[in-house]
Amino acid sequence: MIREKGIYLTGHFVNHMKVDGELAWFSRENNPLSGYLWRYIEDNSGTYRFIGTLELFPAANTEGIPGLTLWKFQAMKKGKGAITFQRYRRGAEDPEETITLHLEVS
Repeated sequence: MIREKGIYLTGHFVNHMKVDGELAWFSRENNPLSGYLWRYIEDNSGTYRFIGTLELFPAANTEGIPGLTLWKFQAMKKGKGAITFQRYRRGAEDPEETITLHLEVS
């Protein structure tokens, strides 16, 4: 079994990560039928790098049951940064919701 340790990022306080390559995740419910999608926006601080996403869906083969999207990040250099997620209705130009995660990498 492959096991990875890391932190779960939250928008409620400053998230602390270590520059030794510590991993972090952020998740949001994902329902393809809702008409919404989340977009990740990088701040170019260089304090972290985006590793990728993972889509998790229930084993039941039933439409409309939400799954989970996980975004994975890695600490890269000391400093402060921010990761922003915006939720859009499909086809819309303006976000309906914005979440900013503040990071402090030491």
